[in-house]
Amino acid sequence: MTKLIPLMMELIIILIKKLQKPYPPQPQSLGKISGNELRPLIREQLPKGNIHIGDYDLELTSVEEATRFLKWYHDKHPYTQDAYDCDKYAWVQRAEALKWMHGKFIWGYIEGSGLDPEYEFPEHGFNFIVDYNKQIYIADELAVAAPDDDFAPIYPIKATLIKA
Repeated sequence: MTKLIPLMMELIIILIKKLQKPYPPQPQSLGKISGNELRPLIREQLPKGNIHIGDYDLELTSVEEATRFLKWYHDKHPYTQDAYDCDKYAWVQRAEALKWMHGKFIWGYIEGSGLDPEYEFPEHGFNFIVDYNKQIYIADELAVAAPDDDFAPIYPIKATLIKA
């Protein structure tokens, strides 16, 4: 019986892995950007935020390529204020996107408030990408800072924290 338990556990793990939805194909690399280029690009759009860039050589792709991930990815956790709220949704989405991208591309995180009439909101956590044209686009699983399953071009944001 004791020999059977490890075998059953291994079979359960294999079954769970087979039931998981596979990632979409990796995005196509359409260019590169260094941290020295990325910082002023972000600063131009988000002038007041504290910027942290982890890697200094990153690849760029298209919004269409990144949208494939947005259409695939959905966080099934229930929204819980101050427990599993906007920052958790954004960090988990970012982690999954970075796994999908093998950490080579930009899928950043912003904390800030929207100042655009179409996107007015108080302090909120959401994500961004930089495409191969070096334009910034916003993504938000909760559809506060951008439409669900889609990107919005950058708009006026009072950012406090930017992680690329």
